[in-house]
Amino acid sequence: MNRREKLLAAGLGAVFLLMMGGGPLYNAVFGPITERSDRLAELTTAVEQKQDQALLIARARKQLRDWQALSLPPDRGAATSRRPDALDAQRLYQAWITDLAQLSGMTDVVVKPGAQRRLIKAGRGTQAANVYLTVPVTVVAEARFGPLATFLDHFQRVNLLHRINKLKVTSRESQGDPLLTITLEAEGLALVDVPWRRTLFPETALTKDLGDEATQLVVAKAEGFPKKTPFRVRIGLEYLTVTAVQDHTWTVTRAVERTHAARHAAGDAVELCPINPAVPSLDKEAFREVLMSNLFIEPPPPKEYKLQLGPIAEQVVTRGQKLSYALPASGYDPTAGEPDFRLITPAPPGLELDRGTGKLTWTPAAEQPAGTFPLQFEIKHPSAPDGKLTGEVTVVLREPNTPPVIERVAQQTAYRGQPWTLRLKITDPETPAEKLSVKLGDNPPEGVSIDPATKELKWTPGAAINPGDFVVNVVVTDDGTPPQSVTTPIAVKVELDAAAFTFLTGVIIEDGVPRALLYDRSQDKTLLIRRGDELKVADVVGTVTEIGKDYLLIQRGEQPQRLKLGNNLRELLPESTAAKPLADDATKS
Repeated sequence: MNRREKLLAAGLGAVFLLMMGGGPLYNAVFGPITERSDRLAELTTAVEQKQDQALLIARARKQLRDWQALSLPPDRGAATSRRPDALDAQRLYQAWITDLAQLSGMTDVVVKPGAQRRLIKAGRGTQAANVYLTVPVTVVAEARFGPLATFLDHFQRVNLLHRINKLKVTSRESQGDPLLTITLEAEGLALVDVPWRRTLFPETALTKDLGDEATQLVVAKAEGFPKKTPFRVRIGLEYLTVTAVQDHTWTVTRAVERTHAARHAAGDAVELCPINPAVPSLDKEAFREVLMSNLFIEPPPPKEYKLQLGPIAEQVVTRGQKLSYALPASGYDPTAGEPDFRLITPAPPGLELDRGTGKLTWTPAAEQPAGTFPLQFEIKHPSAPDGKLTGEVTVVLREPNTPPVIERVAQQTAYRGQPWTLRLKITDPETPAEKLSVKLGDNPPEGVSIDPATKELKWTPGAAINPGDFVVNVVVTDDGTPPQSVTTPIAVKVELDAAAFTFLTGVIIEDGVPRALLYDRSQDKTLLIRRGDELKVADVVGTVTEIGKDYLLIQRGEQPQRLKLGNNLRELLPESTAAKPLADDATKS
């Protein structure tokens, strides 16, 4: 055995002797090591416990900071007062609850404050013993289920230390959507060590009027508002979502959370509405499901579904326009899915049927001939007998119907007391003249009429009509589909009848040439007429062909007319009629 082997054998022997030698010898050697190991384990456990306690304290402090951020504001000096109050918080909370109830659609809203309670922490001293104060309010209002659900949704979505302690709802009816009498107690918390603030939530004000369709608003300042978008604000009874901020100009989405856009004036308050991230927003579909679960009415009996069609009207599309028509399907169970629509017969080029919505769309091509197109279709749905229904819709393509055309007419002149007529010239490329309807438009002058058959305007301005300018509106309508109408104004100037005031007062002869004297009493004007002169007074137009000692002859068209001495131009008589009295006078003389 070499030296190394001898040393190993000796060591093993020593260990064996220690182990076999009994407790005292073992403890003397290994006891201190065991004690130190146990002490190290105790210290490690203590450190871990302290670390857990520190983590709990850090979490508690963070939760306390979160609660402080959501707390209602106590009165000034509440943290050092023996009997702190939260009267400001109660006033602000009461006003906010009132606005929320009105925004939600409640009526006859009455909000009353309740008695505050203080939580006092046990221990020495009183100044540090106060922890928080409760701020209760009682709301009494009337509302249907929708506004009540809206109020509760808005209430729980706002990030504030508050809750609803009691809710009592009374309904006199159990059918339909009855009016509910609501009594609820809401309670907010005001931590005493929270700094005092003037408002419940951060506020600013509009510096410019905000229209009901505007999407940008301008505010005075933004202190206390989030730096990042989006965030929610309230102006009056409207919620808005701020989507972008550029200095004092905010871009907003209007009328969110089932509120309504309104006009807001400069100076109106803009209040931050902090949203509780733990409460999801209800979209329209989710809120509809809430309304369907109205607890205050009896559930309706099970509904029997049966798919129905109609009524289906003939669809007329004019060339150049687009057809858009949804086939009317009703009475099916929506929980079984939407109906599936399909055309059975061939359709004109470009005509399509949306299988999911049942909407027919068609923009006829220019080369598509006009005509009538019956289209058969099929609807599949579990609510239909045998799972499907068939129907037919008729689509008619027609050419455009152009409105009638009234030939333009220059200004007309009518004389008071004298009949005036005007035959209108009307054309229409699609409608025969006899099928055109003609009538007077709004506010025609007194006495004007129109003959629907001859299309002739007639008017004899009476003595009550003062001279001046008048407008006669004529409305012409064709019999196309749809009917087309046109309104044409016709200007008419009414004048005094100068012919009725112009008299033959005498005949003079100078150098063997006779001249007739015509006196216009309406204008105090004398006309000196010679043979061959053109005469025009009012609508009396002609050529003087002869002047006698007590008459003159005027050629009006093909008919000569005689004006006797002392008569006015309205008393002209045809020459054949006027000559007879002259012969009678000669016989008598």
